[in-house]
Amino acid sequence: MSQAGCQPAAVLPLWPKQGRAAKLILLQAIKGGRSSLRLLAGLTLHESNGAFTPAAEAILRCGTPLHLS
Repeated sequence: MSQAGCQPAAVLPLWPKQGRAAKLILLQAIKGGRSSLRLLAGLTLHESNGAFTPAAEAILRCGTPLHLS
């Protein structure tokens, strides 16, 4: 990222289920940015029964924006 002139701005962990380690993250970077890196609260994707959580469902099915700011 530094070779491209981008500064990491935010990290959002994506947890598969409550209590499990995050396997994926979303990383936001800003070209020419100078702000410090923020670790965001994260998003749990699935309930214990395997169904999407309401927050994940809203993003995936209803087009609710995922705010990284």
